[in-house]
Amino acid sequence: MVKKTSISVMIVDDSPIDQKITVHLLKNNYGINDIVLMDNGTSALLYLANYPYFALAKPLLVLLDMDMPEMNGLEFLKAYDLLDSPLKSFCTIVVLTASEVEKDLERLKNNKHVMKVVQKPLQKNSIEEFLF
Repeated sequence: MVKKTSISVMIVDDSPIDQKITVHLLKNNYGINDIVLMDNGTSALLYLANYPYFALAKPLLVLLDMDMPEMNGLEFLKAYDLLDSPLKSFCTIVVLTASEVEKDLERLKNNKHVMKVVQKPLQKNSIEEFLF
């Protein structure tokens, strides 16, 4: 049975394969169709900085890849922290990573904007708590 949710999801990942896996999981397991795909952190920040205020009534889940060229997940989080936007109170960030570097994982877990760090590829029950 597909659960329905009214949350919006932004996937920030440079890998088209990982994007497809995540979109498939969100649509088929949770009935989420409101999905924005970004292939880099810079574009995602620009989108978030200009996110329309009327859309803020709908919670936004950001699934952020840790390892991307141009701007990695940690750099994204630093820039996100500087955003002057009411969006932050409606936004939940979950970091997806294949990294097992303990130093990076600790930095992510200690970041005030990161609600959870999940190993890639995304698994069915790994983000369920943020969808309902």
